[in-house]
Amino acid sequence: MIVRIQKAVIKGIKNVEYGEVKFPCSLKEDIFDEAADVTGMYGQNGSGKSAFIFSMAALKILLSGRTLPSDTAEHILFGKEEASIQYDFSITDEERFFLVTYEAKIKKKQKEDAIESSATYIGAESITARERKEGTFSRPRVILACEEKNGIFPKARAREWEKLQRKRAETQKQERSEKENEITKETKAIEIAHITMEEVFQKTKEIGGSVLFSEEVRRWMEEMRQGIKQEDYDAEILNALYQYGNSALYIIDNRESGLINMNYALPFGINVEEEGKFSMYTIPIHLTESSVFSGKWFHLIEEKIENMNTVLTELIPGLRVVLKEIGKEYTESGTEQIITELEAERDGRRIPLRYESDGIKKIISVLHMLIAMYNNPSMTLAIDELDSGVFEYLLGEILKVIHESGKGQLFFTSHNLRPLETLKRECIIFTTANPKNRYIRLKVKKGQNNLRNVYFHDIVLGGQKESIYEPTSSYSISRVFRMAGETYAR
Repeated sequence: MIVRIQKAVIKGIKNVEYGEVKFPCSLKEDIFDEAADVTGMYGQNGSGKSAFIFSMAALKILLSGRTLPSDTAEHILFGKEEASIQYDFSITDEERFFLVTYEAKIKKKQKEDAIESSATYIGAESITARERKEGTFSRPRVILACEEKNGIFPKARAREWEKLQRKRAETQKQERSEKENEITKETKAIEIAHITMEEVFQKTKEIGGSVLFSEEVRRWMEEMRQGIKQEDYDAEILNALYQYGNSALYIIDNRESGLINMNYALPFGINVEEEGKFSMYTIPIHLTESSVFSGKWFHLIEEKIENMNTVLTELIPGLRVVLKEIGKEYTESGTEQIITELEAERDGRRIPLRYESDGIKKIISVLHMLIAMYNNPSMTLAIDELDSGVFEYLLGEILKVIHESGKGQLFFTSHNLRPLETLKRECIIFTTANPKNRYIRLKVKKGQNNLRNVYFHDIVLGGQKESIYEPTSSYSISRVFRMAGETYAR
């Protein structure tokens, strides 16, 4: 299935009390159009750009059934006990078309409940869907929802869960009576699945993960699809979101850029086909020392780099990247490991990649994922500070090509304003100085074609319903510099 983000609403994350972002695809006449969807976000420092990237990272974690990071509570708005994310998706298998909404409330744990691995938990979740038929959407229907105190609903779902638990308990009892001393693999699976909804809640609360995308609930929905009961495409929608979170939504945040800037490692993003499905990995390849890989991973990364070089040589003429084998070593079990180093090659001459600029290393680290996104209409790639160290003209050309002929979704934050001259107005989101309405598109008067000029004009003179820049004074800045400098002049 093809899954795409249409809209996002975040509440109570970092300094964002409320923020709503409609992706460009949601503004089209046909929201299921498979053309490229590029969204850039601009604004002054500390105005909500990284908060939105964090919300996308949290979305990926929850959809893929993993646990939220231990520092998630630190990202909740100061003075608040919970935050929430809501994402609208278009989902289609090209025969049926759905608009699906996923919402999750992230709550802080009480001090006595908090453990080192997680200080937050999911207090409520819901998945609702509307199907498009003959050009119109049906009313929203709750596929699956849960709340900490009220359990799972709709109530019909709760009854199905209880019925399934009773059936599993009976099957388990029968299996044990037939084989008292031997527990087969099938029986083990039944024992693992035999769990009450209260136990599922408790388990996910302890680790800070999603209830709806937990292993137990996904198995239950899959069993319904295979014969217990199946309503419409409910199980397929749940599975489509799960697969999207695991293999089609990829986030590159500032932590990865920091590894490059410190010249420590190159976080090389690759997507790998495993058992007919794609999985995405970030492989840290050391820059100041050698990296060690198994033979399988060495050849896989080497293949991906060679594929990437076909694009890299066009972006930076004459440049290629080589994963050089410099030796071998063996583990205690006798497994062969290959010692490697990344090198940059120009005109037949090679140097260690660590001596190249941060901009080139940034391009190399994200290029393979950009290629994958360019060719896959169901892939979403989010990059924080895409422009970091990248020549502005090249940045504009890359985004222009993706926008005009790509297939996937790209979301990026940036401080470089060149994309404002190469992308359409609907592709650009601006942050505001209002925490209760953090994200807007600029309103442009007739005849104003240069969005960059409009942005600078409105920073200085205003002109939008919301202020897009927290005022600063060059005189005040100069004064405090002098005041601070008096200490050094003594």
